[in-house]
Amino acid sequence: MAHPTFFGRTEWFKTHKYRAAMPWYHAEDQDLLYRSYRYCQLGNLQEILLGYREDKFTLKKRLLSRLALARVMLEASVRHKQYYDVFSGTLVQVTKAIADCAAAMMRLEIKRGNRRGVTGVELSAWRNLLDDLK
Repeated sequence: MAHPTFFGRTEWFKTHKYRAAMPWYHAEDQDLLYRSYRYCQLGNLQEILLGYREDKFTLKKRLLSRLALARVMLEASVRHKQYYDVFSGTLVQVTKAIADCAAAMMRLEIKRGNRRGVTGVELSAWRNLLDDLK
């Protein structure tokens, strides 16, 4: 699920607590979503509602994020006795980490998730909004 932010009903957030003090690298959002996906319906909006800047890609940061997500998946899968998820989730993260390393060694541009491009109309609207905020 692509997200820099997400929203839901107040009751959902009361039921599925956000654990801000995670013992691993910035995995709070992934932890919340992975712990809760079995009990709710998640999705992405087609309309772009938020613009944000992404930091430059670093292999170290990407690998730490993959490790954090694997740990979140491992913990939740073991708790729910979903042992197939432990195997498949770990395998997916290891495969992606290998692909990240190979891409970095070949100096390829790494795609960040399944994001669609911004249309010219949307880009113009975001530029107008930015100008209005200045």
